[in-house]
Amino acid sequence: MSARPALPDDLFWDEMYRSRDRVFSGAPNAVLVREITGLPVGRALDVGCGEGADALWLARHGWQVTAVDISETALRRAAADTAGLTDRVAWRHADLTVAPPAPGAFDLVSVQYFPLRRTPEHTVLRGLLDAVAPGGTLLFRHP
Repeated sequence: MSARPALPDDLFWDEMYRSRDRVFSGAPNAVLVREITGLPVGRALDVGCGEGADALWLARHGWQVTAVDISETALRRAAADTAGLTDRVAWRHADLTVAPPAPGAFDLVSVQYFPLRRTPEHTVLRGLLDAVAPGGTLLFRHP
């Protein structure tokens, strides 16, 4: 496996999305679908939303979704597929290493294959944990 190029994250991921018509399958993550089926709907944070399959699936199932990605290219692509769901999905360009989500703001924080870098203070992970509302769910799947 080749090493990831030494580009800033936003440039790396923008180039990744620009280089292909579709990076991911377009289907929601099976683990997400299985694990949240039956949960009461509420506010969801989709971390590293990419082309938006998980966010759109959540919105179609009643969730109010904030979908975050560092790639503006991915977000533009995702937003183009939002027909009929614009009131249920907010697409946000953000770098969670510098702008953590609001504490306690989400009933579901979904982190599917997000390339979480280790830091001594675990700031991104702490921010994601803090973003889960009391009684909420953190669904984390790491590559």
